[in-house]
Formats: sequence, structure tokens, C-alpha cells
Amino acid sequence: MNILFSYRYTNLFAVFGSILRKEGFISLYRGALSSVIGVLPYSGCVFFTYDSLKNIRFGKKIEMI
Repeated sequence: MNILFSYRYTNLFAVFGSILRKEGFISLYRGALSSVIGVLPYSGCVFFTYDSLKNIRFGKKIEMI
């Protein structure tokens, strides 16, 4: 952590503007792919559980593809 430089951003737009000026547009999305890949298994499990419980609750036959 750099103790000598203590700049505080005034708002969120100042943060984004500073990142765009210093590092470029691509740096805003660096790491987004790993976040999306990390969320996919969780989302799949939630969807599977919701769909399965919905079918059990309303008495629909579960069809296997």
C-alpha cells in the first residue's frame, strides 16, 4: 500500500474517468470473464433446484431430455 500518495476520489465517475485515462477501456473489463465463469456453476445449480422444486410442487412430470 502506498502511504505517500493519498488521493481520494470525489465520486464514482471520477474513478471511472481516471481508469479510462490512465489504463484504457479494456482495463475496466479485465477479470470480468473469470467472474462470469465463477458464477456459472452457481447459477446452474440455482436454476436446476428452482425448476425441480417447481415441478414437484405443482405435480408436473419431470421429463428427461
